[in-house]
Amino acid sequence: MIFYGLGFGPVMSSTASFAGQVAQGQSSITNSVQFKFGSSTGQVIYSGLAPNYVGLYQFNVVVPVDVPNGDAALTVVLAGDTVPQTLFIPVQAKP
Repeated sequence: MIFYGLGFGPVMSSTASFAGQVAQGQSSITNSVQFKFGSSTGQVIYSGLAPNYVGLYQFNVVVPVDVPNGDAALTVVLAGDTVPQTLFIPVQAKP
């Protein structure tokens, strides 16, 4: 799944970019981030600024195989702190 968000903090990038500029190429946020589907943690493949956007973060996350079908509570943990917003993501296992 691809998630987008705002306010996830500083990034490291191979190309110099500053706040308010269009992100070029890939970057990575400097804080640790986890996406939890219920009690299972997803694998974060990419966490950085969304290329060609200003101030938008992108997260590419693999949903764990042990998440049951139905609406899974999605919580985000940034730098050890749970983000106060909880979302629900409908999950259906592959047939």
